[in-house]
Amino acid sequence: MACRCPTCEAAREGRIPRRLASSAAVIDRKGVRAWLIDASPDLPEQMETVRDAMGGPKVSGVPLSAILLTHIHMGHYWGLGHLGKEGMMPRGLPVIAPPAAARFLRENRPFKDMVEWGALDVQVSHPGDTIDLAEDLSMRPVTVPHRADFSDTVAWLVEGPREKVLYAPDMDHLEDSFVDVMTSVDMAIIDGTFYYRDEIPGAMDRVPHPPVEESMVRLGRVLEGGTRVAFTHLNHTNPLCDPRSHEFEQVVSQGFGVLLDGYAVDI
Repeated sequence: MACRCPTCEAAREGRIPRRLASSAAVIDRKGVRAWLIDASPDLPEQMETVRDAMGGPKVSGVPLSAILLTHIHMGHYWGLGHLGKEGMMPRGLPVIAPPAAARFLRENRPFKDMVEWGALDVQVSHPGDTIDLAEDLSMRPVTVPHRADFSDTVAWLVEGPREKVLYAPDMDHLEDSFVDVMTSVDMAIIDGTFYYRDEIPGAMDRVPHPPVEESMVRLGRVLEGGTRVAFTHLNHTNPLCDPRSHEFEQVVSQGFGVLLDGYAVDI
């Protein structure tokens, strides 16, 4: 907001793709049910994308069977505010979250009010639990290390009849155990907040993230094993925001991907 850096100005002027806050939708093959991973501040616009992808009549209401949260940081849960009295005010929309994140919503206003009003039905899912969404479609939370300012953090592993996709937009670093999980899926979508460790001087001390430059070195064996790896959750300082950049070319040339808004995979 209000930034006049070259990247932000280029996005406003349409010279590079505009990026909304990271979020992902899981839509069943019949196009009648959808589940959203994270409720970003851009929820209203992203909801229209979900409606379009479902292809059905645009009737009033929230076209979601549930929202599944990764954690409690601004870009991942503030969109729930659009579902209160001043917004859509659904009836009993399930919000599935790891234990500490669910507790945060139940204990803090305005979200606790939304639970008491019956707009949200906050449910807990523990790492390792399997949530069956539909026939041949399930999701499972996977613990990832991330600064616990307000809650614990998980990635979500989505398993369909064709592919397994791991969605992990936010973490402090790549643990060995998590890399092992990546080798077991068809596609891993992971934290690409910063490209370089010193991209913002001192930022890694306050908001650690695995730099893309280092992640590519670390994840070579994951690519060799057949897993497709793509980066998301880019900070505006990240040169990957510009598909014309040298860094973007480096990522692609090494076999990795960078997700743009609207990317879809058939699972």
